[in-house]
Amino acid sequence: MATPRTHEVDIIRLVALFGICMVNIPFMAIFDDGLLESSPALYDQYAQLGLSLFFEGKFILLFSFIFGWGIAIQEKRITAAGHNFSAYYFRRTLGLILIGVLHMAFIFSGDILVTYAITCLLFWFIRDFTLRTSVRRYAFIMIGLNYLVILLFIIGLVILYLVSDGIGFLDLLVLSNHDLGGSFYEATQFRLKDGASTLLLALLLFTFLTLGAFGLGYSAAYNDFFTENSESFLKLKKALPRLLIFGIITNVIYAIAISDLVSDFWLLPGIALWLVGAPALAAAYLYFLVIAARRIQLPEILVLAGRNSLSVYVLQGLIASLMFSGYGLGWFDKFSDLALIPISIGIYLASVIIVGLYAKRFGRGMLEPVLRKISGSYPSKT
Repeated sequence: MATPRTHEVDIIRLVALFGICMVNIPFMAIFDDGLLESSPALYDQYAQLGLSLFFEGKFILLFSFIFGWGIAIQEKRITAAGHNFSAYYFRRTLGLILIGVLHMAFIFSGDILVTYAITCLLFWFIRDFTLRTSVRRYAFIMIGLNYLVILLFIIGLVILYLVSDGIGFLDLLVLSNHDLGGSFYEATQFRLKDGASTLLLALLLFTFLTLGAFGLGYSAAYNDFFTENSESFLKLKKALPRLLIFGIITNVIYAIAISDLVSDFWLLPGIALWLVGAPALAAAYLYFLVIAARRIQLPEILVLAGRNSLSVYVLQGLIASLMFSGYGLGWFDKFSDLALIPISIGIYLASVIIVGLYAKRFGRGMLEPVLRKISGSYPSKT
């Protein structure tokens, strides 16, 4: 029987996986020539607007928060048993890299597992700092560092553009995903190329946001955040009105800025606001999800799926790749953004039900035992 704390965490994971699925599926299903152009149909633009406003960046940060919480819980349990947590931690990180590389090559080039693993390596050296620093100060530091890295990245791009012929430089940035609708070989070749560039961009642009979420989740575990009426949870409740107002305003601007509704001039300001607006809205989501988890009892199958999030995450990508690829059903670029919303929901529900039933029958999801085998159930004692 799950404790209330773990029940809340499982529910948050479950909902975060839904948001991640809604964002990922269009990248696997719709042709993109790399020019950042929206679909011409007005209803598709509204669908994109809704995803940008309510989903993009919010649920991945929620998932990252719970990931950081999990690191702290594992550390507590393993060190309390007298075992070497560092050995477990780095073997688990290696496992994430191995699974992530396979996932990136054969399922989805936008894989987050490798990004998480590399961020874990960095987090190891600052995890104690997160406990010595206030939540507000830590968040400001991480967001500030993120802005600094992005500024340096933009300066680097400008320099590269000036010293190149311009056209050749743009060819490096623009990568059409047409091959996703081709053969297994063609799709894999694209995923390898796109996966490498996507990973590099993710590390350059969003490492500190992820580190911030890891750190806040890690601190939450040590501050008993999920205990009812805990000091840290009450602080979140107090900040909720400000988070909602700020989060909605900044994300509305971001969603409009990256759409076809305004000129490209607003793109960079919109992204700059998103870097602070997405965490604000994610924090508001966290509060509401904790409250909902305490009041709603979900079926065991759904809770088990949330507990086996690695399997759900990979399976929803696998189902999508078999639906849209040329070596599957061949539905690539057959559906509009709006039509993909119910399809994405269906893919999510299918993956959740399959993993939940599998975990109920066998005790764990399909991939969790693999990761545990690599990391070791009980690391060797120091």
